[in-house]
Amino acid sequence: MPPLTWEKALYDFLVSAFGADDLRRWIYFNCRAAYAGLPEPPANIKMLAFTFVGDAQKLGVLDVPFFAQLAEHLPERRAEVEAIRDVSPDTAPSLPPMQSAINFLGPRPADSGPSHMAITLDRIAQWGHILSACADPGHLLILVHGDREQNLDLFLRRIKVFVDKKCAVRHQEFLVDFGRDRSTAVTADDWSRQVCLASPVRTTNLGLALAQAGREMAALFVLEHAGRPLSGLNGEHFDGFGELFQTRVPQALATHRPANPIRFVLPIEHGDDARAVRDALTGLAEALGGAGVLRVLSPQELTFPTLEEVRQQIHEQCPGLDAATWAKCERLHRTVAKKFHRTLRDLADPLDEILTEFLEAQAAGRA
Repeated sequence: MPPLTWEKALYDFLVSAFGADDLRRWIYFNCRAAYAGLPEPPANIKMLAFTFVGDAQKLGVLDVPFFAQLAEHLPERRAEVEAIRDVSPDTAPSLPPMQSAINFLGPRPADSGPSHMAITLDRIAQWGHILSACADPGHLLILVHGDREQNLDLFLRRIKVFVDKKCAVRHQEFLVDFGRDRSTAVTADDWSRQVCLASPVRTTNLGLALAQAGREMAALFVLEHAGRPLSGLNGEHFDGFGELFQTRVPQALATHRPANPIRFVLPIEHGDDARAVRDALTGLAEALGGAGVLRVLSPQELTFPTLEEVRQQIHEQCPGLDAATWAKCERLHRTVAKKFHRTLRDLADPLDEILTEFLEAQAAGRA
């Protein structure tokens, strides 16, 4: 059994000192680099602290200023904070990336939701295209689609959380909901109204809404339904998207000239007719393919991760992986890839368990 470490001590301290909402708020204002990786509500305090300690250690932000801010926030517990600080990174043995939280915090809580691998096992090609496109100047429409089995909701979460963190250009997110007040958006008028509602200004003028959203940094408008990708769409919906992005948005951008780029994300789950969705998105991309004011990123279809993508992700997060453990990962990929109804989590969650076992064994051998 590994000895108590500063990571475990910090985890225990955070769990005892904060509620879930308070810790999330404190991290946002004091340790922003680690905020993006936090699990979404209603994750409990144990899961928040578990994730934060691991990610923050990997990011290298658990430094002297961090502990000073923590002590300032909780002056009545300053002695405990300083005790943890005194045995933290400057004097503790160095640990491989991603190992700290896994080594000493025990197994992931049962109600923690998607595993670390499920969140971070992104489709490398699609994610790279999106980040590259968002780093360029100019207004942009990003089309993302895939079968339900591809867990498009996790990829959408990655876009919403990490575009601002990973892209060279800062982005502010605006969530455009498919339905409000028991009605859903269908026409271009409907979507224009929803974009205006999501903007930082009360207006029904689409151009003014976009200009205000892009006043300080690039704006990322994400079209979604209750936090998930759009689904169950028909021809009327795609006609509405066509008018919105071919006519309404370009006119509004040309008239009001936002100071920073405006980006739209349109994520669509295939449903029963995948070909119809592919054809509709291809047609929309072709219609916007010229050198107009709104550029379109060719539709990014999510597919099951290849073995090489899995290899890249694992070796980035878990360097030093031995051949036997990699063989387990390879066998798992081969088994899941043969399944007819396979999801990303069918692969990612067991991978997470394999890597956790490997890192725990490493830690036990060092104790």
